[in-house]
Amino acid sequence: MRIWKHLKGVFRKESYIDQNGKVDVGQLVVSSIIITIITLVLVYWEIRLLKTKQVQSYSFIPKLFDAMGYQGVALFVYLVDTFILPLTVDVMWPFVLGWKAWQAILIMALPSGLGGFTGYGIGRLIHQIPNVRKWTEINLQGKNGNVLRQYGAFGVFLAGITPIPFTTVCWFSGIFRINPKQVVIACFTSRLLRMALYYFFVAMTT
Repeated sequence: MRIWKHLKGVFRKESYIDQNGKVDVGQLVVSSIIITIITLVLVYWEIRLLKTKQVQSYSFIPKLFDAMGYQGVALFVYLVDTFILPLTVDVMWPFVLGWKAWQAILIMALPSGLGGFTGYGIGRLIHQIPNVRKWTEINLQGKNGNVLRQYGAFGVFLAGITPIPFTTVCWFSGIFRINPKQVVIACFTSRLLRMALYYFFVAMTT
């Protein structure tokens, strides 16, 4: 019965973070595993689709792979994890699987960590604008803000490896002026860990 309850709460953030920002570890683990599996399945089918003869027949596909390169992937990952966008860095996996493992992991992880810390800087700047600060403190705290009050920089680390919105939490960590040294460590260690795990899972299934 408890397992079924966890499964029903996979896609609801309120199921693993309560109004006070306290994390239900069991639910978060279940949600992370299931969302990771779904993500890997989608990446697998993305890779299969891009390898089909029909898709490969479009001349721009090989050119796209060539054009992305290290700089293209790094820039995409950095922008997605800096700004709150309806995108995910996981769409880049097909472009990096042909690289050496350490290259793929670093090119995915380091710009991601840097993007998160840039988001922290944006949050710090927002905190300096009185009217904006007042509005964010009233309207944008919610559960993400409470996570940071409960866990500090460890909340950023959790967001970096779980379904908790990473970029949003990084922005809030700046708004709430969490220790920058702790935040930068949390950003880079969590994203290195996440990208390493995802790389090996993706590589094993494709």
